[in-house]
Amino acid sequence: VTPKGSFDEVYRTATVFLAKPWKLWAYGGFEHKRLVAKLAFTGPLPSCPNEGYRTANMALPFKVLAEISSRNSSMVEEAGECSNQLFEVLEDWSYQLRRHGIDDLERFE
Repeated sequence: VTPKGSFDEVYRTATVFLAKPWKLWAYGGFEHKRLVAKLAFTGPLPSCPNEGYRTANMALPFKVLAEISSRNSSMVEEAGECSNQLFEVLEDWSYQLRRHGIDDLERFE
């Protein structure tokens, strides 16, 4: 996805979603819940026949936030090395959210 517009225009939708994914989950329909799961995790939720669902792999933006919030400075430095990949994921999120008609999560209240 090629960015079109200013930094704010390109990343605002994705960063608002990143701050409040629960809002779209709680107030959106089934299609929105599927989109939240698609954006929040790197693939299908892993499961084991005898034990049920396993821990899911979080998408890169959530991993970066988790590392920053844990205040483990060595991990934050590693996360900084992948900033281009992070911005690519955020661009893709903005594209997918807008494609589903979501350009402002404030309407989901």
